[in-house]
Amino acid sequence: MSTPFPYSAPVPQALTRRPHTADVVVTSLLIAAHVTVFGAAAFFSLFYAMASDPCGSGTVCDTGKIGQAFFLTDAVGLVVLLAASTGAVLLMLRRRIAFWVPLLGVAAQVGLVALSFGLLDQVVP
Repeated sequence: MSTPFPYSAPVPQALTRRPHTADVVVTSLLIAAHVTVFGAAAFFSLFYAMASDPCGSGTVCDTGKIGQAFFLTDAVGLVVLLAASTGAVLLMLRRRIAFWVPLLGVAAQVGLVALSFGLLDQVVP
């Protein structure tokens, strides 16, 4: 008798597709680049405190903007990094094209740094 095993279910087509090797490699490299960009932004955010150097001796400054700039660069940047990395990995596991997700994450990271520089520019009137 050549009957199929009674408990075997058909394999979904999504699981039988081969992942695009080039997409997996490029996505992995872009995730690594995003980690590097976030690390550089977090490192340079240590120097945000220097925006308050002209403050004092009669100059009134809004130093709360420095904390907001820290929050944008570090906390929101980390959330963007984690969301982009997780989204890219989930798309790769589903065998979908995923290289665009870390590109979007890097663009968002650069935008956050630009916003934080704008906040730092508002510290000294």
